[in-house]
Amino acid sequence: MADNFSNLEDKKEKTYLRVLIPLFLIFITYLSHNILIFARFNFDDYPLIIENPYLRSWDGLLPLLKTGRPMRALSFWLDYRIWGLDARGFHFTNLLFHIACVVLVYYLLRAIFKERRIALISAILFSVHPANTEAIAGVAHRKELLCLLFLLLSYLCFLKEKKRYLWLGLSIIFYLCALLSKQVALSLPFLILLSAIILEKPYPVLNNPLGKKRIAGELFPYFAIPAVAFLFSFSDFKLFARFQSADFASYKHLQILATQLSCFPTYLRLVFFPAHLKLDYYVPEVENFLEPKLIIGVLSFLTSLALLFWLVKRKSPFGFAWGWFIFNLLPVMNWVPANFYIAERYLYIPLVGICLLITLSLERAGRVLSLYLERRWILLGLLFLANFLLIFFVFSSHIFLFKDEIWFGIKPISPWSDNSAVVAGLISALLVSGILLVYLFFSTKAKIAWFWDMFLCVFLIVLGYTLSVALVNRLDYGFWALPRPDLEFLYQRYHNWLIEQGAKDSVHFTYTFPTSTNFALYTYVILFTFLSQGLLLFLYNRYGVRLARLTPRAFLSWVLFCALFWMMSTQSYLRIQDWGWEVNLWRATVRENPHSFLGFNNLGRTYVNQGKYSEAINCFIIAHSLEPFRIEPMVNLGNTMLKLGKIEEAEHYFRWVLKNNPYVFPARINLGNILLSKKNYNLAIGQYLEALRIKPDSFEATYNLAVCFFELGDLGRTYLYLQRTLSIAPNHEPAKLLLKKLNQLQPSRQ
Repeated sequence: MADNFSNLEDKKEKTYLRVLIPLFLIFITYLSHNILIFARFNFDDYPLIIENPYLRSWDGLLPLLKTGRPMRALSFWLDYRIWGLDARGFHFTNLLFHIACVVLVYYLLRAIFKERRIALISAILFSVHPANTEAIAGVAHRKELLCLLFLLLSYLCFLKEKKRYLWLGLSIIFYLCALLSKQVALSLPFLILLSAIILEKPYPVLNNPLGKKRIAGELFPYFAIPAVAFLFSFSDFKLFARFQSADFASYKHLQILATQLSCFPTYLRLVFFPAHLKLDYYVPEVENFLEPKLIIGVLSFLTSLALLFWLVKRKSPFGFAWGWFIFNLLPVMNWVPANFYIAERYLYIPLVGICLLITLSLERAGRVLSLYLERRWILLGLLFLANFLLIFFVFSSHIFLFKDEIWFGIKPISPWSDNSAVVAGLISALLVSGILLVYLFFSTKAKIAWFWDMFLCVFLIVLGYTLSVALVNRLDYGFWALPRPDLEFLYQRYHNWLIEQGAKDSVHFTYTFPTSTNFALYTYVILFTFLSQGLLLFLYNRYGVRLARLTPRAFLSWVLFCALFWMMSTQSYLRIQDWGWEVNLWRATVRENPHSFLGFNNLGRTYVNQGKYSEAINCFIIAHSLEPFRIEPMVNLGNTMLKLGKIEEAEHYFRWVLKNNPYVFPARINLGNILLSKKNYNLAIGQYLEALRIKPDSFEATYNLAVCFFELGDLGRTYLYLQRTLSIAPNHEPAKLLLKKLNQLQPSRQ
């Protein structure tokens, strides 16, 4: 009877955990990335979403599916049906995909390793790893999320034994979806084979001839599908349609291979030490094959392959983790001529293996040092250290981010300004973690009163923030200078952040925040600062104390994991701050990489949108100095001069661009506009005709041609080009007005 009761309790606990763990993963991932739902479009989002006419109608669905990465295009099309052009909706969809990937990572590793803690810690580390920020925050990079999502679903279906052929069919369907999201998914059969060799999942291979035949037959479609796609040159598999054979046989291609190998240590640094992240990495091509960076890169690459071979031979679980990283990194390393050697978004899928590797290492460290963790004072000391690191990163980062808004309108009067947030966070964290340590030391309860413990953690978070604000006030502004946050200003900025620019033509989304109140701001601070951080502190200490009592060997891995988690989540939060606003993104890019042509050119474009033309001109000049043969900065300089009304300077830049490349449509059309404004109609007509040769469906060129011929008195050609304009853009109002005026003039002339 007692045994039956015990089994019933275990079953209830397992059912409870089945519900709690996914909810916890959803909560922790949303908490770390929730600010993304307020972000704008940036970078590649403009051509793919805002300027993409195929998203606007049902007729555009088929052309979208014929493009590269059709799953991403389909998701954008569906997003537009729901959100319109509301950037928040697109970012929210990205966040949902990332949450789904995190939950599926947990279920996959749980199915493979049969250990809940390893799967949970790996999934949490993956959810907050800073190198994932670019893939999550960039709507245009959704292909990484979709590829991993379908890859995980395919892998999970492959592991199912019951109704084998049904699950294999679903696995192949998900595999196709993953390939149509990004071709990195072709690593899946290698991962399945690796798990069969090392972990004997789903069945043993090496010691069973039948197992070898079975897995060969089941994996055949996974190898055949990308091979067929490559042979028939399906979209995005057109390797030889993009690059000629000469590209691969040339010395230039050897330079590309050498440069890519020299970048391998950078990838290792990004996954293990994700600091100083950038949007644009400056990678000069290797000129000498004996350069030290190339030698280091080749040695590290070969060492990684040798390590993988050794781990696989030993059938170590570390081999599966390291193999996941290597097999998913190899396809994204640009072994063929490409634009980018390094991009953080390339690491989104490989990072699953790195997070698993870190978790296995923490578990191994806990087992090795378990003999030293039996004394209570050592356990409490480790718990105090982890609490201190956790709270210190939270307080210092938040005070640093919001210091200027808390002390609105007050200038610091001491040299502590740059470091006061760190000092305040340090002292506050010592106090809060000390109080928590004393409470845990004198707590002798057999069962923890979870309600009062949670209340204590929330109270300590509020106390710590209050003390931090008071310390910064004392260090920077003097004893009597009280903080004066302008709450109405903060609320209006928060409200405007939601409604600005993202939903210009959206009728799908309405805003219901109360006006002239601070309710939304107060709610955000209470829910996502005090309560959420207090809840995390409570859960961490509750589970840590339980591990210390029941499983001391797992306690060390838990402590180290939590320290890693909070450092990563803080770094991710700061990184998302940059991605939320385009000007912040490009400022961070040029700050981290002063050689970034992309950063300076796009920062200039952002300044133009803000009306900061002098700053924009400086950025374009720097971009031109970095890469003198790139024409984009000169086109942007010409456009900026037009906005400033400096016609002669704009004409000079456009003519310079066309001298270097006569097929640049914006320069051609704008030069025609300048000539039209000067009433040089014949010269303007020549520019517009050249523009039509470049872009035959340009209604701007056809309409301006109609204007030129109208001014010259050629009503027949005016009518012809107006008809062409309205056939391309039926709702073009200026063309309709000119046509109406033309119809009024023709009877009078007759």
